[in-house]
Amino acid sequence: MVGRLLRPTRIGVSGAALLLVGLVLLGTAATVLLLRPAPVWWGSVDVVFVPPERPGNALEGDDDALVPFAAAVEREVVGRPQRVVLASGDARLYAAGVEEGYAVQLARSGGQWQSAFDQPYLNVQVVMPTRAEADRLAEDVLADVRGTADRRQADSGVAPEDRIRTQLSPEHVQTTRVVGSTTRSMLGIGVVGVVLAAGIAVGDRSLARRRSRPGA
Repeated sequence: MVGRLLRPTRIGVSGAALLLVGLVLLGTAATVLLLRPAPVWWGSVDVVFVPPERPGNALEGDDDALVPFAAAVEREVVGRPQRVVLASGDARLYAAGVEEGYAVQLARSGGQWQSAFDQPYLNVQVVMPTRAEADRLAEDVLADVRGTADRRQADSGVAPEDRIRTQLSPEHVQTTRVVGSTTRSMLGIGVVGVVLAAGIAVGDRSLARRRSRPGA
């Protein structure tokens, strides 16, 4: 018995468009997953500068007078220019693409276009591949900040009882495991897919109109 010859299945222009968009989205999604940042350990703590313990000292109750000293310690610890400058005190170092390193910045307030430095504390952030490395780096940076503050005052001849002190807030650095976000990448995939679909749809309608013309 001879069977019927089967016609090859043809994919219409609309079907080809959907197939193309699907392949592009799948390929881009796979690329994003492969390039997704590896998990890192991040920690943050504030080094607060407080007046001397001696009652009646010149700095008592005057936080504004402590800000220039905190700024001087920051400059000596990190140098100029800094490799990474965070936009605000709420910014996270790992979100800036840093996988290994640290940042020490004077507390700042204000909006996008104007910053105000009116708080006497330094924000210290560390990012490392492992928790042990992050903890060790945080200890080294904090020791550098505190040592610099003490040395600057000792070099200026300030008596121990009259020196500016430092406190940590919180008392200990809490390191946390974090993973980079792919939200922006996925949003980009969606935009690419929409643009491709729209372009192919326009071409599909144009081709359909040509076919409908007499003699096409």
